[in-house]
Amino acid sequence: MTFVVRASGDPSTLLSSVQRVLNDLDPNVPLLDAVTPVELRNRLMSRERLLTGLLIFFGALASLLTSLGIYGMLSYLVSQRTSEIGVRMALGAQRREIVSMVVRKSLLPVLIGIGFGVIGALALTRLIESMLFRVSNNDPWSIMGAALLFLTIASFAAFLPARRASRIDPLAAVRYE
Repeated sequence: MTFVVRASGDPSTLLSSVQRVLNDLDPNVPLLDAVTPVELRNRLMSRERLLTGLLIFFGALASLLTSLGIYGMLSYLVSQRTSEIGVRMALGAQRREIVSMVVRKSLLPVLIGIGFGVIGALALTRLIESMLFRVSNNDPWSIMGAALLFLTIASFAAFLPARRASRIDPLAAVRYE
């Protein structure tokens, strides 16, 4: 059975009085499990909070692994072009030009990947539509936010190898080949 008791103050103070009245009516009534509406909501939402926390954790972990992968890929691509960058610098290219060129060429595969990701997200949102709360299945802000997050991560990941490439000694780069 469920009883709802309305109280003007702290409802836990009424617990003993309500238990006494119930025992007077029937001594076999078990002890009350008094729960306030807030506690009841917290009990009912505990599973959802756990799942949300896990989703946030694994999403952050996926973002970290993605950023490390993008950095590794871009760093490798820059290292493959060491002699080209050295020749450009020997011919008079400025550091700013080298950084700009490396970042532009590094972000092209990332932009293609983001494009495929957006298309995939739009195609697969129907599978998770039942799990979304107060968000449409094709929420443009969420998709745009994720794309901007990965573009920002990729830009930072491309800038570090580009800066390193701009500091290459032209003679050492040409001898490297």
